[in-house]
Amino acid sequence: MIQTLALCCSGSMLQADPCTFFVDLNDTQKPPVLAQKTATCAQSKLLGGDISRDCHWVFAYRSDAARHAFRSLAQDLAMCAEEGLDAPGKSVNHPDSFDQHTAVVAGQRVSVSLKDKGALQKTMVFARSTQAR
Repeated sequence: MIQTLALCCSGSMLQADPCTFFVDLNDTQKPPVLAQKTATCAQSKLLGGDISRDCHWVFAYRSDAARHAFRSLAQDLAMCAEEGLDAPGKSVNHPDSFDQHTAVVAGQRVSVSLKDKGALQKTMVFARSTQAR
């Protein structure tokens, strides 16, 4: 039964509050888990001094699992957004296809995106959280 719930429900995979997933993106001690996959994450300092935490999950190229994981994250982001979702982003590093949603959650700018990379034969789901410093 738990396996069925994990497959059907939020991108945050059974957390009581799916918004916690986005807040926890900045936790450098605990990489987030999505679709039973642990993220690969990195932290970087942006121009102006903001800190960005970028996490990604790799799936089979154009797989249903990747699209489901992204849709779940995007739905959770829409639910958790303080002022609604921003328009999808268009500027990317040449994936075959791209979809992105951004919003503010708990004072952090959060972005989730889906990128098909034909040359790599991989589809990647990304989550980014940016905090002002």
